[in-house]
Amino acid sequence: MRQAGDLAGARRRPFHLGEWLVEPTLDRISRDGHHVRLRPRAMDVLICLALESGKLASKQNIIDAVWRTEFVSDHALTQVVAELRSALGDDARNPTYIENIPRRGYRLVATVTPVAASVPSARDASLPFKLQSEDGDHPLMQGPNIIGRTGDADISIDRTEVSRCHARILVQGTTATIEDLGSKNGTFLNGERLEGPALLANGDEIWIGRSVARLRFLVEGEPTQTEHTVS
Repeated sequence: MRQAGDLAGARRRPFHLGEWLVEPTLDRISRDGHHVRLRPRAMDVLICLALESGKLASKQNIIDAVWRTEFVSDHALTQVVAELRSALGDDARNPTYIENIPRRGYRLVATVTPVAASVPSARDASLPFKLQSEDGDHPLMQGPNIIGRTGDADISIDRTEVSRCHARILVQGTTATIEDLGSKNGTFLNGERLEGPALLANGDEIWIGRSVARLRFLVEGEPTQTEHTVS
């Protein structure tokens, strides 16, 4: 079982759990176009179980990794597991996802398959898209690129005004689309608050919150459009 410090690196990688797609950075599971949002703690417990991939994960090890120095009882873990079972549509008496090993812990019954195993070079493919900020350039990779407050976000902004998973830029081939992920302070594109996904163009200005952080979307090899003037 990996301890708390190891979860940060492991939790950003999506994986399949049986028929479900698990996206840790979004705290979301999906199946057949149906999305279920998990609480961060529930996602952390699911990741602990996935890291063991079918082996027993003891109650104490899960608690140590997820709750860290916070003292909790076994009941707190039991409640989170029940929450996960509900989200996955699992039956505790005849489990197809999470099996209870009495007085010892839990293990995943369904197969865990990293998404990278199905698409080996998807996230490694270099694309000519990047975000430019005061801290430098942030290359964008194929697939989802998460902007948020957590250290495991693809573009991390350590400000209290930034939501844990604030926005997402989805790169698909030669296009990039940005969407807000239900953040409290909003995501703005060229001065307009996003109400849904929007296609990005070279030179577009992205604001995380009204004035928390400003990013510019750039496409290598293309001339930058005239800067947008925002009052």
